[in-house]
Amino acid sequence: MEQPITNTNTQTTDLPAGWMTTTLDKILIESKTRYKPNPNDHHIEYIGLEHIEKDTGKLLGKGAASDVVSTKNVFEKGDLLYGKLRPYLNKVTVAGSNGVCSTDILVFKKHSNSCNELFKFRLLSRDFVTFAQRNISGVQHPRVNVKKIGKFPINLPPLPEQHRIVAKIEEMFSDLDHSVAALEKAREQFKTYRQAVLKYAFEGKLTAEWRQAHSPPPATDLPPLTEAELAELPSLPEGWIWVKAEALSKFITKGTTPKKGELFSNSGEIPFIKVYNLTHTGTLDFSVNPTFTSIETHKGFLARSIVFPGDILMNIVGPPLGKVSLVPDTYSEWNINQAIVRYRPRDILLNKYLKHFLLSEVTIRGMMRKSKATAGQFNLTLEICRDLLVPLCSVPEQHAIIEEIESRLSVVDKLEETIEASLQQAEALRQSILKQAFTGKLVQQDPNDEPADKLLERIKNSNSHIQAAQLSMNL
Repeated sequence: MEQPITNTNTQTTDLPAGWMTTTLDKILIESKTRYKPNPNDHHIEYIGLEHIEKDTGKLLGKGAASDVVSTKNVFEKGDLLYGKLRPYLNKVTVAGSNGVCSTDILVFKKHSNSCNELFKFRLLSRDFVTFAQRNISGVQHPRVNVKKIGKFPINLPPLPEQHRIVAKIEEMFSDLDHSVAALEKAREQFKTYRQAVLKYAFEGKLTAEWRQAHSPPPATDLPPLTEAELAELPSLPEGWIWVKAEALSKFITKGTTPKKGELFSNSGEIPFIKVYNLTHTGTLDFSVNPTFTSIETHKGFLARSIVFPGDILMNIVGPPLGKVSLVPDTYSEWNINQAIVRYRPRDILLNKYLKHFLLSEVTIRGMMRKSKATAGQFNLTLEICRDLLVPLCSVPEQHAIIEEIESRLSVVDKLEETIEASLQQAEALRQSILKQAFTGKLVQQDPNDEPADKLLERIKNSNSHIQAAQLSMNL
């Protein structure tokens, strides 16, 4: 059943002089021109949904029409392109040249009586995205059609003011983009620092002074690796040894997935962990689509993969790999699906030490080199997980390493929280700018501008000519 058209737009009746409220279908008109595949059309550009950046209206790249194997839509420079598939992705842009595009992209014709750059920003506004998302049909491939989005109400300014608004939005967005770029660069630097801390930790560099002061005992009396095996490994501090994970953990296993009817959303007896609940920070986020199973399934079909608080979990299907979580004591028992491996450290290995080691990019890259990639997907086998070589030191030094890591990374965590808050504020500011733009509060009005009601008449006449031309082409 299709969802109803609902006006979620917060239009105002207190519009500046010369403005008027109308609907998108009175302004935008869909192009009906289609393109048939031709392998010789190397010079024609192709735009798919993957080429349009989410939320920004920017193009990430282009393809070639010569690679197209099915009928596509034709667009011209200045046409407005709107992605109708999964409208929450918010893919909108204005064509900078002629070309062809996916049929999941609606093409709205340009004409001299309106500014498509302005309407691009209108379609990027959050209230329009909400409106479109409420008017979709289809489950696996939800789409919105041109008639539905055409009923969206819009405040129309005079044409000269449209251009002034676009210029002001672009100026303010440019400043905002520079600020966002600086924040994202800082965030990447923090990621680099985080990995440097982990690398130094498991090379023994973070606790070099600690070892001098405490003279810890050797790590363990477990059998060392052979000289041939050690020859390919970096050297470790005195007292450290390389040990296979299977010697440091109780039975290492992965989960499985029961039948669909044996899993329940949001509530149940035993929490069932999926890869999306794992994180790149070592915590478990069970607030994301929480899934449960029954105690009978847990103790029966899933008995092999029962998980307890303190276990360490890692995803073995990617990309991306490297999602690791320490199981909390929120529940006394848990279970996992087939894309997750479970480690249960023995007394000689602290679970937080293993957690941080598995979060290291050095560890993940080493495991990936031994994995097989199929169609861009990396899968780690249980054998790879069990053969993983862990640099082991004494338990007291493990405690010291954990303390050093968490001390340093806690500062990074707070800085990253500040950056994320600033990025969210930037997005809120972006939407605030758009709201001001479409309520007439962003630029000054010019009383000499032709009012929008007369402009709308010219738009109507232009659209009629376009429709007539398209009809004659199709006859």
